[in-house]
Amino acid sequence: MKNILILISFLSFSFSNDFFYNNGKKIFVQQKQTRSISKTKQYVTQSGKTLSFTNEIIVTCKKNTICLEDIKKMKLKNISKISKNFYLVKVDKNQNIFKLSQKLYDLPSVKSAQPNFIKKRINR
Repeated sequence: MKNILILISFLSFSFSNDFFYNNGKKIFVQQKQTRSISKTKQYVTQSGKTLSFTNEIIVTCKKNTICLEDIKKMKLKNISKISKNFYLVKVDKNQNIFKLSQKLYDLPSVKSAQPNFIKKRINR
């Protein structure tokens, strides 16, 4: 029974199109159904870890390149410079953050592009 559940879980992620790159490795995710009224969306990785994503992408430029022009060519409007090689791109809620981060990652001047996720939620 346990083997069947593992197989079903693996197959469901095999057909998932949503992934992002983390240190050059593809991380497949599947949206988690929640009833929360939050600004974040929750996803589950293949390893079972739950991640909460905002509607932002963190872009890291390769050294000695200016990737802002490449980012602007994608007709993204809300781009903020965080530091010399880092940009924060805010995405509309109706856009697929994973597909957009994949397109940014494929730009020649971009070292990495991944959705901004919340590491730890603190209740106040």
